[in-house]
Parts: sequence; C-alpha cells; structure tokens
Amino acid sequence: MGSMSSAALRWRMRRLAAVSAVAVLAASGLSACTNTGALTGSADPITTGSTASEGSVKHMATTKQAWEADRTSVPKGLAYAAELVKFDQDREALQVVSAVADANPNDMQLASYYGKILIQSGEFPDGEKQLRKVIAAGKADWKDYSALGSALDQQGRHDEARRMYETALAQRPNEISVLNNLGMSHALQGDLKTAEATLQKTADIPGSKANPQVRQNLALVVGLQGRYDEAERIASRDLPPEQAQANIAYLKQMMSQSNTWAQLKPGAQTPAQ
Repeated sequence: MGSMSSAALRWRMRRLAAVSAVAVLAASGLSACTNTGALTGSADPITTGSTASEGSVKHMATTKQAWEADRTSVPKGLAYAAELVKFDQDREALQVVSAVADANPNDMQLASYYGKILIQSGEFPDGEKQLRKVIAAGKADWKDYSALGSALDQQGRHDEARRMYETALAQRPNEISVLNNLGMSHALQGDLKTAEATLQKTADIPGSKANPQVRQNLALVVGLQGRYDEAERIASRDLPPEQAQANIAYLKQMMSQSNTWAQLKPGAQTPAQ
C-alpha cells in the first residue's frame, strides 16, 4: 500500500486532458499539440498552417523528389517533412527528420528541432538524448531546457524536470509557457496545492490573459481537488458554457468512479499501481 504513484496520476490526468481538451503542452510556440497525451512540454512542430489540396499533392511529390536527390540537405528534408504533415503522415515526417539529423550529426540547431519533434511524438528518451547533446555543445536555449523538462516529466523524473524549468526561467524570467510546465510538473507528482499556486501566479502575469492553456490547466488542477464550481468558472472564461460544464461533469464522474479524490487527499492510501 502507498500513495498514488506519479504514473497512475499521469494516466488519470491524461484521460481528463484528452476528453476535456485541456491544452497543457504550452511551451516555446507549441499550441495544443495533444497527439502524445503529454501534459507538459515544448516543441517546434513541423507545420505550415496549410491543408492538403490538389496543388499540395503535386508540391509534396516535388519536395519528395528534391529530398531523395539529396538526403543530406536540411532545407529539402524539412520541406518534405512539412508536406507529409499536411497529409497527416506524422510518422513518415519524423522518419525524414531522423534521416536528415543522422546525416548532419553536428548541426545542433537541427538536433534541437529533432529532439523536440521526438518529444512531441512521445519518444521521450530519444528526445532527451538529442537535447542533452545540444546542451553539452553549449548551444541550448530556454526552449531546449523546457522541452527537456517535459521529456523528464513524462518519464516520471519530476525533480530533474523542475531543475530544467528553473534553468529555462533563469534565461527567460516569467516565461509563461515554462511556468505552466512547472506547475503541471507539480501536478503530475501529486502536489496539487503547489501546482495550483504556480498556475494561479502564472495566470496573474500580464500577458497570460491571452493564454487560455494556463487557465484550463488551472481549472483541471482545481477540479482535481474537488472544487468543481470554481473549476467550472475558470474553464468558462475560455470555453463555451456547455463545454465547460461537460468537462467538469466528466471530471466528477471519473473522480467518483475511480475514487480519485479520496486517493489525492494528503495521507491517502491506494493499492500500488
């Protein structure tokens, strides 16, 4: 017997995030990329903002041909990967980026990009490896440290993750995306009070009002403590009332069925998971 494991809490929070569309991957320009189910993170996803069309089919064929003629070319490889993403071929795009990175092992900017893409795709150990290479080369910036923190959090290494976030904040004080990750790191470890305090402080920073992700994470953390009305009020600032109500209703149902609220109380006991 023991307290709820961080892995069990991560699983529960992922389910909640998936159903209630809580966007918790909120760092270094990554907007609501929930395909990995991760709760914290940062990445620079391959995206052009375009959608597939007849013209883009032809363009993808062109970019593919150009890359296949020179598989060591970073611009050609990333251009082809971007086209693959338009057609929802994310795994194929990752393979292209991997091949380009392998052909350019000393390109730290590419290693940084590749590491973040791996993390976005749920390949946390491999993403960590790439970002640690960038750090060892002295080429890392705050986005790299924040992304590495997300990879560590997803591997249950929360203390290490928070050290990465603190390093990122030393370079970029009051960066909302990093503070968001820091708050969710505490939540993943089960320290909901500290998570709430961190997210509330972040939500109060000028400029964070434009970032609904922080408020939705705050609503999730408040709801996990059983304060459903308050959580719904927070969520309703950015969501239609019916969606906010549905999110909280699901949270209540899940908490009731799994006895999550009782398990999250200080000193609570639950079977090992």
